Amino acid sequence: DENNGKITLKGFSIHHQELKKIFERWQKLIQQIQSAEEYYNQRTNKNIQFLLRTIHRLHPKNPTYWKPYCNSLVKLINQKYDNYVQKFKNRTNDKLKSLLDICIQNQTQDFRKDIIDCTNDYMKAETFSDDVELLKTTALNDCISITTFNDILSLLSGKITSIQCVV
Repeated sequence: DENNGKITLKGFSIHHQELKKIFERWQKLIQQIQSAEEYYNQRTNKNIQFLLRTIHRLHPKNPTYWKPYCNSLVKLINQKYDNYVQKFKNRTNDKLKSLLDICIQNQTQDFRKDIIDCTNDYMKAETFSDDVELLKTTALNDCISITTFNDILSLLSGKITSIQCVV
């Protein structure tokens, strides 16, 4: 891009003034969307950090399997966090696309309330706590699979002479 992202227009000054106003409204809309994304990231991250602190505070009586389980759960939580942030970003991009034409046509429209309402509605509908139980179960299954696999490897290598199944 030889103009470094700049638009050069030749025409009447009234057109330049109107395009400048449209551009300013567009910039304001972009800033409001970015602000909503930052707010969502901060709130979600705060909830995730609280959950992770709670997990790390637990000290079970038999810590042998706790660390692999905890590591698996933390990994899944971080992946889910990334997924939530990306979904919200996609939603705000869709919202931005729907508001661009209105932004260009309507000088008096303020989108701040629309964006705040959209963010709050999304945060109510997509709560991270809904997925915590599923993540805990998945982490437990992963931990059991890894532990069972390691036990089988140990048995095959001669380190374990017998397996006792306790029900």
